[in-house]
Amino acid sequence: MQWLGLVLTDKGDFAASEAYLRQALAMQRDMLGDVHQDVAVSLFGLGLLAMEQGRYREAVPWLEESIAMTRQVLGENHVDTALHMQILGEAYRLMGNYERSETFLRDALRRNRQVLNAPHKRLGNILVSLGRTLSAAGELEAAKATLEEALEMFQREGISRQRGRLEALVAYGEVLTRTGQPEEAEPLLREAVSVLTEKIVAPHNRYVIYARAALGNCLAAQHRYGEAEPILLKVFTTYRDHYGPSDPRTQTARTYLADLYAAWGKRVEARPYRARPPAVTAVAVLPSTRTTAPARPDRPSTCPTRPHTVPAVCASSGRVSPASAISAKAPASDTQSSNASTAVGSPAVVRTGPLLASFVARS
Repeated sequence: MQWLGLVLTDKGDFAASEAYLRQALAMQRDMLGDVHQDVAVSLFGLGLLAMEQGRYREAVPWLEESIAMTRQVLGENHVDTALHMQILGEAYRLMGNYERSETFLRDALRRNRQVLNAPHKRLGNILVSLGRTLSAAGELEAAKATLEEALEMFQREGISRQRGRLEALVAYGEVLTRTGQPEEAEPLLREAVSVLTEKIVAPHNRYVIYARAALGNCLAAQHRYGEAEPILLKVFTTYRDHYGPSDPRTQTARTYLADLYAAWGKRVEARPYRARPPAVTAVAVLPSTRTTAPARPDRPSTCPTRPHTVPAVCASSGRVSPASAISAKAPASDTQSSNASTAVGSPAVVRTGPLLASFVARS
């Protein structure tokens, strides 16, 4: 039942997915008790589902509870624990809380470096998530170095068409565009869009739309507005039709079109996209076009790029059972408001749960 719920999430059938995952969770708690690895899998599945629907705030408690449970059942440095922390870090990024996102992602990376002693695609996946957070925060040089390390890791593993590498290409292409290198970014983004569109059936899948948005912005940066317009229109209408006009992703895509038409000199066409529905706060859930970073005097402007040099953050000793302990290990949240709720390896000696296998298969 868990598997079916996860597959339906990937296909975009969110209502059916939620029904199956909630039913599985109730049955598991009844048969296995409140603390069990399979219960953690269902909790994590519900968190992923909420993220796919853009309900990022709702995803956080599901993911926090799943992390606390995997710590208690499987241990601090188990690959499932790190995977759950990675996805929680992504949720915080998609809510605009980049500092908290970076904390969880660096912690997940540290834990997996302790388990995986050589370059591994699942370390690469965490590096991609970290690179996207740094990029969203405007720390472009640090993001670039982190994504280059991820791409190098995928290359060593002989990976070319898996989702982790494709997401790395998109994130790296976005950074190149924002640092004045759109011509270098374009072939990377076109490769990613082509393969993702071929592999993923759901047209509103967040990976596909993220790649298309990055390509549209890349073309606009080259003043190829006529080519960028249909791509960015498709991004906007897809989010509007599937998630509603007030969804933060829809609002970000709306901004892309307004900026495109303004740069093109089409002020009349830009006007409808400048207006926003009331009481909406948009966050950067799609590729950003910002080229400068906010002041961060508390940390270096660049991030380490070589294995085993990333500083340990949120290190924990001992096992955690209450979900509230997750928040205690990270800095106090200053998450931006949002009315929407948005792969790590396993050594042969440990048991890997079904959710991990599902997530890795999608990577």
